[in-house]
Amino acid sequence: MDRWEDEYLQRVLEKIDADIERLSGDSKAESSSIREATREYMAENPFAAVYGRSIEFIHETEDRIGKVEAMERRVRVLGDMKKAPYFGRVDFLYDGDDEAEKIYIGISTLMDEDSGRIYIYDWRAPVSSLFYNGETGRASYAAPMGTIEGEIERIRQYDFKNGTLIGCWDADLRIDDAVLRAVLSGAAGDKMKPIVCTIQREQNRAIRFDRKKDLCVFGPAGSGKTSVGVHRLSWLMYELRMAGYTPRVLMFTANEAYRSYVSGVLPELGEEELDTLDFPTLFEDHLPGYTFDTGVEQAEALLSDDPVRSDTVKAVYDAGFLSFVQQALTNAATRFRDVKLYGESIVFATDMEKRYTALPVGVNAKRRLQTVAEWVESEIRNHFLIHRREIENRLLHDEEDGAAYTFLYKQLLDGSVNRARQMVLDAVKSDPLSLYLRFFRQYHGRSALTQALETRVQDRALWFEDGVMMLYIAAVLGRAVPAAQPTHVLIDEAQDLSLLQHLTVRALFPKAVFTVLADLNQGILPDVNVQTNVDLLNAYGAQGLSLGKSYRATKELGDFAKQFLLDTKRDYEIFDRHGDAPFLLKTDDPIKETLRILRELPDTLASVGILTRTGKEAEAFFRELHSRDPEIGGAFRATDRLKKRVTVLSATLAKGLEFDCVIVPEWEKIKEDPAVAYLLVTRALHRLYLLDSPA
Repeated sequence: MDRWEDEYLQRVLEKIDADIERLSGDSKAESSSIREATREYMAENPFAAVYGRSIEFIHETEDRIGKVEAMERRVRVLGDMKKAPYFGRVDFLYDGDDEAEKIYIGISTLMDEDSGRIYIYDWRAPVSSLFYNGETGRASYAAPMGTIEGEIERIRQYDFKNGTLIGCWDADLRIDDAVLRAVLSGAAGDKMKPIVCTIQREQNRAIRFDRKKDLCVFGPAGSGKTSVGVHRLSWLMYELRMAGYTPRVLMFTANEAYRSYVSGVLPELGEEELDTLDFPTLFEDHLPGYTFDTGVEQAEALLSDDPVRSDTVKAVYDAGFLSFVQQALTNAATRFRDVKLYGESIVFATDMEKRYTALPVGVNAKRRLQTVAEWVESEIRNHFLIHRREIENRLLHDEEDGAAYTFLYKQLLDGSVNRARQMVLDAVKSDPLSLYLRFFRQYHGRSALTQALETRVQDRALWFEDGVMMLYIAAVLGRAVPAAQPTHVLIDEAQDLSLLQHLTVRALFPKAVFTVLADLNQGILPDVNVQTNVDLLNAYGAQGLSLGKSYRATKELGDFAKQFLLDTKRDYEIFDRHGDAPFLLKTDDPIKETLRILRELPDTLASVGILTRTGKEAEAFFRELHSRDPEIGGAFRATDRLKKRVTVLSATLAKGLEFDCVIVPEWEKIKEDPAVAYLLVTRALHRLYLLDSPA
């Protein structure tokens, strides 16, 4: 280590310590001040506990608490930075300058507020892209003021351990394979980790993709799609704040196991915890009064080869039925009526109909009706203005009690406008269940499926696919409007959602920008899963980027997984990290064999997934294991979390997760379904055990 590096590190650590001390003191002082202000307010307003506090006081207190929470988050980030202040440096000679600037890059900005000197640049800052994209030589980056050009003279990487710099080296290319290999060889744990120090060039391109454009990221298992998606959200939040906006990002999740797995990344990067949403929550918010099963239960029924459920899913998600519903909603029967005054039509229903149908196809029914209502109101007001004298004379003639005709005129005008507006807004029948049932009957006829749907409707106990179609209808008609519209929406494991689900989400959040992550090879439900990348691109009007390398598994495990794909789907690279080949073990007692494997596993393998095809199989296997080892956990429902080092779970819940070690019982059955086999074996980072029955 040279003297410059040693001195610079000491200055950085001193600055971090000073900021931690200052912010900790400020947050404690502000918290104390908030408590004192609350006590004083309650003393001056003794009935506030009963009748509530003033809105002004509540908002002021919430703002102050938000500032305290921001300071506490910053202290946590600074604490992490003290362990590893920065991971990279770029020496960049700006065009026109005589000396290169040493640009240090870490998880967050470290700056001297008085002098404006930046000790460390946030990895999301525009200049940091030089580290991720650049090689030594000519380079440029996009800044708010335009493209900045210059020469990269050096790219340097750093390795810290608990605040001590144990190594640094120059790299001609940005990421040294040895660094990435060392990171990937470590234990996975039960939470996803930030990857800011090992982001690859193609990943960086996706993370920093234009924040105003919809993006679909495609890539094989282990290519870092989820990490890219979450880090893109972090980058977007940074970019939006720099542009003066308040970001609100949202992530769609399918189950609690996955939600808990990704939950820690943004806080480690200094952002607030990620807001998540799922379809059951949307059902509760917008389809009250009905019960629905979950997407996990739908998947379990399909994986268990339930013929009735399979036929129903095919019927609801059928492309022809979807097209029929879309056309029916576009041509939804309107019930416009002439607006009349003293028995004479002053606005005609035919004109309302023309304006309603003339709007673009993408405009939902609610917005169409609002547009027509605004036009009708203007027509009524114009009529009253043009014919004011006639109307006033009529009012004077009709009224005998001497009431002021100006008051009567205004009362008549307002009443006419309000009645007409309500008539227009109610002109399209919008009950999603009634419409869904009607459309289903019209398209599928008096079939057994229709009768089964009628029974579910009568019992008010519907299936997940019913809820999706009802929600889609409600969204298109503008009757399902979320309370808040996010700035950006992230959808991971997008191949697992049906095309109908994607169209529903797009309709619910028309103003949001979307990042969609998908690997069609991991779709295990043909009747549900999106079938082509083009379907996803068209659903969002998005641009596509592909990640061409898998980093998760060793070369041996990655090559093994490829055999379950079609030849045309195997054209991705596997990062050159070596380890054990899969262990194929013959046993007539998979419980006993699993317990033996667990006893012999080294402690360095911090997470173990025992994976089955269905939830019922997972639960049965778990009960056998748990009776012999209470430390083994299980996840079988959408609400279950991963709480143990060893967890038994099904293919549906394993989506998006990774484990240091994977054990697959009943391999002889699972390998008969290549899609499920590929999904399960690609969950393993370091070791894979496949338990097969004796020949």
